[in-house]
Amino acid sequence: MPIPAPESNPPNPAPARIRAILNPAAGTRQDVRDALEQAFAARPDLRWEILETQAGDDARRFAAEAAALGHDLVIACGGDGTVMEVAAGLKDSPAALAIIPCGTANVLAKELGLPDTVEAALALALDPAAAIRSVDMGCVDGRLFLLRAGIGYEALYNLETSREEKTRLGRWAYLLAARRALARLREARYVITANGETRAIRGITCMICNSAGVGIASLRMAGCANVGDGLLDVIVLRSFEMTQIARFLASLVHSLLPFLRHNPPPLEDYWQAQTITVECSRRQWMTLDGEPFKQAKHFTASVVPQAVRVRVPRAEPVP
Repeated sequence: MPIPAPESNPPNPAPARIRAILNPAAGTRQDVRDALEQAFAARPDLRWEILETQAGDDARRFAAEAAALGHDLVIACGGDGTVMEVAAGLKDSPAALAIIPCGTANVLAKELGLPDTVEAALALALDPAAAIRSVDMGCVDGRLFLLRAGIGYEALYNLETSREEKTRLGRWAYLLAARRALARLREARYVITANGETRAIRGITCMICNSAGVGIASLRMAGCANVGDGLLDVIVLRSFEMTQIARFLASLVHSLLPFLRHNPPPLEDYWQAQTITVECSRRQWMTLDGEPFKQAKHFTASVVPQAVRVRVPRAEPVP
């Protein structure tokens, strides 16, 4: 079985150069900016700046620039899309990533056990005793993702979810969009090659996961999935028949039981691999971390091990 990537607990030196990247469309922009400025003002030892994104690639570009300039810490203030872009800009960089979760689901923040309030998350970001955890990323046809790549129904309901709905309804927006997407649901044939084996499956969606989190603490589609294990997780949902729904719900319950988390989930179509190739019977929309990517009939996904260093809470010593 894969061994989860260990967390490092030795204290880190206090960061000297910090760039905070703020998505003004996520959360309450002014409250987050005020909290950042107040925290930075209390630390005269820091050199800091706050940049706000205006266009789609700004967060990645700002992060890559910070890494090239030798910044010690880059703080992503936004939802999972912003965090993914910042992580992409920091890939293979010594700069650490801190996360201030301000989005709808905040899947990675929950996966890593990060605080869910701005003040607590900011305190962790500036805490010299915080731990650093190396987190994998995935790559599909040259584009990076942090959580998962989805094709079929997974992509349809993400495309159906508007920013206005997410702001107004929070996580419920995804449920409403998922219901609307049922009207356009069509089965496809997926030919999946992983670990030297090829399987052909008919299903409604195929997901390639780095994180199998669903935005609710400790709840995952596959309990043994781990963002630091050097593997991607393949999940295919065949249909909305009761047997398939029962298996999926059983996998969610399975993920809540600590003594089962390192065992394969009770899903019929689930694999782990470093590289996965998927061929579809027809062209379908793909999303990466919930964002539109492209329409495709064929793609290859591969893991990028230990791509980014993330500040996480220091592990409590075992008595």
